Amino acid sequence: MDAPVSGGDVGAKAGKLAVMVGGDAKVLDVVKPLMQCYSANIAHMGAAGFGQHTKMANQVIIAGQMIGVVEGLMYGHKAGVPLPTMVELLSKGAASSL
Repeated sequence: MDAPVSGGDVGAKAGKLAVMVGGDAKVLDVVKPLMQCYSANIAHMGAAGFGQHTKMANQVIIAGQMIGVVEGLMYGHKAGVPLPTMVELLSKGAASSL
């Protein structure tokens, strides 16, 4: 079994982690009540290792988003845009991650 999580320390403290489980579904059925103490979302992804593959896909997606943010900030900086004002404005539109 593998069961990586996503949600960070905030999700852990709130009991709202997402768990990506790889392995025997019958074993998951046994341990799922315990996992529900720290997770709001538990998904069986398939065979052992598939939870880890799902976590890696999650990390690739997050890295892509972070690169986009950095590139956008660098573009604004190099163009001479006042970054505090730009960030404040963009955080209220489609670029917001809220």
